[in-house]
Amino acid sequence: MELIVARKPSNMDDFYNWVEYTPTKAMIIEVIHLDNNTYEELTNDFYKSYQFLSGKGGCSNGVELFIEIINRENKEKPKLYVNPHGFDYARYVGIKYEGSKK
Repeated sequence: MELIVARKPSNMDDFYNWVEYTPTKAMIIEVIHLDNNTYEELTNDFYKSYQFLSGKGGCSNGVELFIEIINRENKEKPKLYVNPHGFDYARYVGIKYEGSKK
């Protein structure tokens, strides 16, 4: 899977301002379904500490290890991909790569 990724965005606005449109090789290591409130909380403050991210992610053989985040109550919200690189916050945030920047 390929993602476009931003390093340390504070929220979704920062993500879209900072994202690198060069695809990153990624492997999904876990899928987490969040309720709408927790999903919104996460996307409004990627620096907030979350136990469900703690100690996960990283890189293996040149492939970044991401957690897929799904809003289980609102399927219209985009799936997010988070690689905390061992921390407990969304250090790297990505979305599925769909081609070049529009």
